[in-house]
Amino acid sequence: CPVDMRRTFVYVGAHWGLCSIGFVTFFKQVEAFGPVEKFFRLFPYNVRGNNYRLHQCALGDVAGSVHIEINPTDTGCSHIVGPGEIPVRCLDDFVFSEVDFLKIDVEGFELPVVQGAESTLLENRPMVLVEQKGNDAKNFGDERNGAVRFLKQLGMKELDCIAGDFILDW
Repeated sequence: CPVDMRRTFVYVGAHWGLCSIGFVTFFKQVEAFGPVEKFFRLFPYNVRGNNYRLHQCALGDVAGSVHIEINPTDTGCSHIVGPGEIPVRCLDDFVFSEVDFLKIDVEGFELPVVQGAESTLLENRPMVLVEQKGNDAKNFGDERNGAVRFLKQLGMKELDCIAGDFILDW
C-alpha cells in the first residue's frame, strides 16, 4: 500500500491473528473480527502492539446468530453451518472511517459479508482482498465468486487473483 493508504485495516475472519501480525506494523489501526472464542483468545498472544481492536462476532448482511463448525485438522477451514450461539453483525453497523484495506477470509460466507459492508465500502473505498477459493459459497445458496461480482457491481475493479484470493480496488 502507498504510505498514505495505511490508516485502518479491517480483517474479517481474523482467526488467531496470524495475518494480523504484520498488518499491525503497517497500519495505524487494525479492526479484527473473529467469532470463535477458542481462536479469539489466542489473538493477543500472537499479535503485539496496542493499535488493534478485537470484535468477537461474525459478520454478515443481517444481524442474527450462527454456529461455526470447527475443522479439527485445519481450523482455518472452520465454517458456518447454520443458526447458533455466535452473534452476527453487519460491518456497516460499526461506522468505521479511514478504512484503507479490507481482508475477508470466511470460508464461503463472503457475499453476505460484503453485502453488510456496502456503506463502508462506498464511503471509504478501500482496497479489498477476498478469498473465494473452491465452491464453499454454494453452502449458503450463493454462486461461486458472488462476493467478487457484488464488489464489481459497486464499481470495484479486479486487479489480480492469486490462488483464489481476489484483489480489488476502485
